Amino acid sequence: MNILKQRHFFPTLQTVFAAVCIFLFSCNNNGQDADYTGVEFDSAPPPRADTPKVEIIPVEAQTKPLDGQYCYIRSVESASDSLFIMADYIQFLMGDEAAAAAKKRGEADPLDDYFIVNDKEDFVKIPLVKNFSFAASSGGSDRAMQNELALAFLKKKIKDGVFILKIENGKVVKITEQFLP
Repeated sequence: MNILKQRHFFPTLQTVFAAVCIFLFSCNNNGQDADYTGVEFDSAPPPRADTPKVEIIPVEAQTKPLDGQYCYIRSVESASDSLFIMADYIQFLMGDEAAAAAKKRGEADPLDDYFIVNDKEDFVKIPLVKNFSFAASSGGSDRAMQNELALAFLKKKIKDGVFILKIENGKVVKITEQFLP
């Protein structure tokens, strides 16, 4: 008779265990499907809607420079509730123009089919709009940075990058990281 009571107890324990598992694994995600693999959660509130984030763009074959002003960025500064970058404008050449510029300067043909001309470092202070966007190339950036705020990410990337500025009304509205092989 003791065996019958134990057999009757196990299905009840299994049922309770199954119910607990279902409860634990069915957290409410407000009707949104999400992939939380590898994501760490913290108690920080989500950023405001106008806070710029990093957009990850795929690396694509490039046969000519993209539209915009190519530059190096030395620093990001703030003054009286405004943000500025110190940018050094450069020429980013590809193809025959790159080969000609390298030859003119006594250098070998560029192996990666691009050549940067920066005859003189001349940094200019350019304001950023408050909700500027930052596009990082997926080949040169960690995808984990996608949720990082654009300003913090930019400050990390300026030391070794080439950037393309989109300027409207004298202010930078978008910064794109140029992928360099």
